[in-house]
Amino acid sequence: MTAPRTWWAGLVRLAAVVGMVAGFSVVFTGSAAAPRAVAGEPSATPFIHVRIDQVTPDVVTTTSEPVVTVTGMVTNVGDRPVHDVMVRLEHAAAVASSAGLRTSLDGSTDEYQPAGDFVTIAPELQRGQEAGFVLTAPLRSLTKPSLGVGQPGVFPILVNANGTPDYGAPARLDNARFLLPVVGVPPDKADDLSGAVAPDTSKPVWITMLWPLADHPRLAPGLETT
Repeated sequence: MTAPRTWWAGLVRLAAVVGMVAGFSVVFTGSAAAPRAVAGEPSATPFIHVRIDQVTPDVVTTTSEPVVTVTGMVTNVGDRPVHDVMVRLEHAAAVASSAGLRTSLDGSTDEYQPAGDFVTIAPELQRGQEAGFVLTAPLRSLTKPSLGVGQPGVFPILVNANGTPDYGAPARLDNARFLLPVVGVPPDKADDLSGAVAPDTSKPVWITMLWPLADHPRLAPGLETT
């Protein structure tokens, strides 16, 4: 027996799938003076490539840590050295539609706001060299930059990479994005459960499971299953 699914629950579930398919940052130890990008989008000529390797937690619940940690790598894929390579986390408002799950992962970066300061990960990257990063940011905070997560939802997160190519000026050179599903917001402190924001369970999502009572053997290349 089935019943209509709630829009928000379906959106979070779809976001989790999009995140796994798309694949998933130097710890904030202090402020670092950094040039702002001279353009809103990465350079048309690729100089560096940002790769996100892991996001912890990949789905936020009321029992998660109140911070998000992003690890990854920046690689010089251009034809010249890049100096003062720096990265930071940025965030956008929660996705408001199913189409937003796709469009938030490409296109303009104008809607993204800083979730912390730039952190220099390499004074110079020669051609083919790479540098790792680990970025952390609180889900929410009243006193410092954060990811702005105050309610459950699906939040676009971006890793912004700036640098100065030889014979060039400081600029945003690349970015990588992912969607962070938040089914519940954890408290700011582990012992302060009153600060948690639980998901809305007033309209649970009904599901249907189909379980075959009998089936014929199926043949796959090099493998037969029953």
